[in-house]
Amino acid sequence: MLKNLGKTKKSDNKKIDLDNYSETNDVYRKQLGEIMQKLEASAVTNREILKSVKFIKNYFFWQSTYSFLKVVLILSVIVLGYLSWPTIMDYVLKIYG
Repeated sequence: MLKNLGKTKKSDNKKIDLDNYSETNDVYRKQLGEIMQKLEASAVTNREILKSVKFIKNYFFWQSTYSFLKVVLILSVIVLGYLSWPTIMDYVLKIYG
């Protein structure tokens, strides 16, 4: 009796294995489907984020460029004013002095 305890029939084993495999396969398919749906939703969200980030990067680039140009323009006016101040003062003193 103990000799037959560990032995099983091959046909019973195959049937049980196939049943377990198909149930497991269905579970995996279902999980895979859910994962694929989440990945697709994530891809859509990622595209939207990428559009927003591109807009922000573009805005930041142009804002930085215009800020630099404003600083250069203001500094150039100050430098030109400083350099031409003696000439302006000489002209004014000739007229009124």
